Amino acid sequence: MPDHVGTLPEPGGTWPVSLLVLVALAGYLSAARRWPRWRTVSFTAGALAVVVALSTPARTFTAHMAQHLVVGMAGPLLLVLGRPVTLALRVCRGRRALVRVLRSWPVAVLVFPPVAAVLDVGGLWLLYRTPLIAQAHQPWALAHVFAAGLLFTTAICQVEPVRHRHAPVLRGATLVLAGAAHGVLAKTLYAAGDEFRAGAQLMYYGGDAVGIALALVICLRWYRRQSRRRARASSVDAPVTTARPAPRTLEASTVAQSK
Repeated sequence: MPDHVGTLPEPGGTWPVSLLVLVALAGYLSAARRWPRWRTVSFTAGALAVVVALSTPARTFTAHMAQHLVVGMAGPLLLVLGRPVTLALRVCRGRRALVRVLRSWPVAVLVFPPVAAVLDVGGLWLLYRTPLIAQAHQPWALAHVFAAGLLFTTAICQVEPVRHRHAPVLRGATLVLAGAAHGVLAKTLYAAGDEFRAGAQLMYYGGDAVGIALALVICLRWYRRQSRRRARASSVDAPVTTARPAPRTLEASTVAQSK
């Protein structure tokens, strides 16, 4: 392995990805008028974090690893929690075409958690444990880290409508194995030399922090789903003791929706 990470990319080399993220942010904000505020805040924070990280030159391996954590892990998590695909399905005129894309078999394969994990963590192993490490600062490498991290986070969180709903056990097991592979990669970089140690430590502990956040998302969604199932079961089993409310008029429904 070379004793350096590589030369810096040319200024503005990552502008296509930054521009794409900013365009997505502008579209999101224009559509999120009747949308939970915390989702809007999450998506905005994730988009701005990715753009700032891509625009900041990383002159050391430690700075590069901080960039990697934001662009490939923390930023995608904030973006996915904003549920941009669900919002697009609500406001987009071409929602039928979008639904067909979401239900297509290529998307189903890509968001299958083990496949997404191999593309993400496997790509990191190829990038950092081969001569490609000399190109780790290049725009194409950062674009791959962002795209693979976004795909993996989408597959693990599974907050967007997809063709197949995978069990929390599968997603949790995939997360544990991917986290272990990410940790082993960080340890191999730590043992590679003094110039890699600070960055490897940041990669190890930062990756664990994001992994814990992803595990919390899986657990919270499982808990909410079980709570809804118990509530539906109890409502079905409970005897009817009260009369049904009178049906609303169109005018009353309109007033209620306006409040």
